[in-house]
Amino acid sequence: MNLLEQMGYIVKPITQVFTPFDAWTGSQLQDWKVTLQLLTAGDQIDIARRIAEDAPTVLVYTTKVQLLAKALKAINGEPILTSDQLDVYREAHKSPEFTSIDYILLYLKKLPEPAIDAMIYAYSQLQDIFAARLLGKPLPDALKVAKVEPLTDQEEPQNEETKTSVKTSD
Repeated sequence: MNLLEQMGYIVKPITQVFTPFDAWTGSQLQDWKVTLQLLTAGDQIDIARRIAEDAPTVLVYTTKVQLLAKALKAINGEPILTSDQLDVYREAHKSPEFTSIDYILLYLKKLPEPAIDAMIYAYSQLQDIFAARLLGKPLPDALKVAKVEPLTDQEEPQNEETKTSVKTSD
């Protein structure tokens, strides 16, 4: 066994369950549990190849959806797709080349952007967990992918794009 193969056995991508919609008070999705798996370098290369021809105007969104199509393993403990489900779809649509990623993408593309972003944020948390495990200690905030600064009751959500300054003349 070569050293890279050994490394692959030692450093395994982690899988974790998240509740990305827990802040959606009153939503039917609030308690849903989403199982995500950290992607490998090969998965990331596959995504890059799939989106290589995408227009820059849609690249950010297609990257998110492609990442979730690979990383999303289960919802509420149920697999996203079984091989039997895929076989039934292939036969019904006479599409033997249709992949599990193609199937998952059909449904992810129908979700509203806030749902996609909530799951992407959970994936960012998974990246932080993995990095902290490799380092053997908690990550400093400056190194975290998933950063959130809590709002106080008196603050309005803002970002650099929405901040405006108004000059008034006397």
